[in-house]
Amino acid sequence: IPSWFLSLNPNGKVPCLVSDEGKLVLWESGAICAHMLERFDRDRFLAPTGTLEQARFWQLAFYCAGTVDNLTATSSPIQRAVGAAGPRWDNDERRRALREVCGPTLQDLICQNGGPYAAGARFGAADVFSGMCTFWLKEKAGWLSDSPALEKYYEELIKPRAAFQDAVGGIENGFDF
Repeated sequence: IPSWFLSLNPNGKVPCLVSDEGKLVLWESGAICAHMLERFDRDRFLAPTGTLEQARFWQLAFYCAGTVDNLTATSSPIQRAVGAAGPRWDNDERRRALREVCGPTLQDLICQNGGPYAAGARFGAADVFSGMCTFWLKEKAGWLSDSPALEKYYEELIKPRAAFQDAVGGIENGFDF
């Protein structure tokens, strides 16, 4: 990890948002999304405030960022601290955690507003979090087939979105992680 990046984000992970003025440096996907929603979703279209859906959004956002993301994480402060000789989670254990715990829980959280999107009838901020988790589970780990409902959600509702394609770019050619 380059030292210039560690000076911005001591965790050495992406995402990291640096304002044009350089006055704001944010890391952690949840903090960045909350900031972007506050700044740009002024009509609260993507994340209505003071609603049951907003509370469920925060639950889904924290679950994705704090739990599901760890299934595919390959860069963390713990990994940096212990180095290559340190203990590693076995991929079979991670995949089993997806099948038995995280996948069913994530599916329940996505469906709790009546679907098909995590926010209900339309795409919302919750789909940004769950969409990225399903992206990593599918494109990086190749495990999303273990959860057909999550795979369908990703393939039909997330992956085809033009903004998603712009954000991740070129997924039809695969990634070199």
